[in-house]
Amino acid sequence: MNAPDACNEGFVRDDAVLVVVIITDEEDDHEVDSCEQLPWPGSSGEPGQWYQDLVAHKGGVETNIVRLSPIGPADAPSACPALDKCEGGVTGAEMSPRLVEVTQMFTHGFVGRLCEPNDDTFFGEAVSVIETACDDFEPAG
Repeated sequence: MNAPDACNEGFVRDDAVLVVVIITDEEDDHEVDSCEQLPWPGSSGEPGQWYQDLVAHKGGVETNIVRLSPIGPADAPSACPALDKCEGGVTGAEMSPRLVEVTQMFTHGFVGRLCEPNDDTFFGEAVSVIETACDDFEPAG
């Protein structure tokens, strides 16, 4: 999609920090729930490969990437109840250890909890992470 004349040509620039924001209430896994056959699979690969692929897009300069993930973290309860698709519940946030893992691989990675009463805290802290990444910016090559 970044090829010449493709729709995302020039989107990932050498002269800028890349900010990737993942907002989801589900884990990105290969699991198929026994109570619900989903029509889409999780992302292919594993967190380490996702990390390597993204770093490659920035010329191997990992610190030129900010990864922000307001999700259902693996290590802290969310303000919303646990997601329970099998019992008919569709509210809540699934714990997301794989998404936490890949986010924490980045120097400028930040995990927040989905379903907090407001987003002010997350985005306030996220701006600080982005500012630090901009201060640390190192052109590729």
